[in-house]
Amino acid sequence: LRIMKKCYTFLILFVRYNDQNQALLNDNIELFLEDVGKGVYAGLLIEEIFRHNEELCYDQPLVHRVIHEIVHALGKINAGLPRKTSLLNYLTVFMRCKKKLLKANQTQVVTQLDSSDCTHDTLYAYVDEAGLKKLSSMIEEMTIELEANQNSTVDITLSPELNYLISLINVLTVSAEGKNGITENRCQIVLPLKGCAELMKRSGKCWLLKNALARFFLHVYLDSEFDMGEDA
Repeated sequence: LRIMKKCYTFLILFVRYNDQNQALLNDNIELFLEDVGKGVYAGLLIEEIFRHNEELCYDQPLVHRVIHEIVHALGKINAGLPRKTSLLNYLTVFMRCKKKLLKANQTQVVTQLDSSDCTHDTLYAYVDEAGLKKLSSMIEEMTIELEANQNSTVDITLSPELNYLISLINVLTVSAEGKNGITENRCQIVLPLKGCAELMKRSGKCWLLKNALARFFLHVYLDSEFDMGEDA
């Protein structure tokens, strides 16, 4: 694996901010997709291949195939592994290109996440009774660590599950930016207004979660294409 990581590191530097090299490696995208869930930087390479490359980001069949494979790999990775969160975060590269939001890709990301065979693992927002209980436990553990290190400069480590939840909310928020009615609706199903409020209430001193929820509320419920219903 170390050799593979070094190879991928080289390729990442080779394509970074270079349209020609991005297009060159895109010819072998299927090879990289085979490694996307193995923790060898294949996901990071794919992110760099698409970053700010308009030709690739507007290629709908290509984007569909790549997002599908990433989401499929997500469902196979244990929630306790940090690379699950990293892989999820790579999906944002398809939704924005050179500061321009790509509505079709926003919809594609949420559609693929919502239609995955492992939706419970990839699109779980902790809004049911069991999830809220687990979230409270994770926040409590984080708070204990925070208070124990309040006079030090040690970084507080969030559990992989909590990190994934924060990233999931952030990815869904990006999918709804720019007033995309289709993704807004799907996001509201994943995280209803009452669920959003409940997560905020239980977030305690986890400011990363609070910030993610606040941005989600803004783009999914307030600055939205359609007005909120009375029973939202």
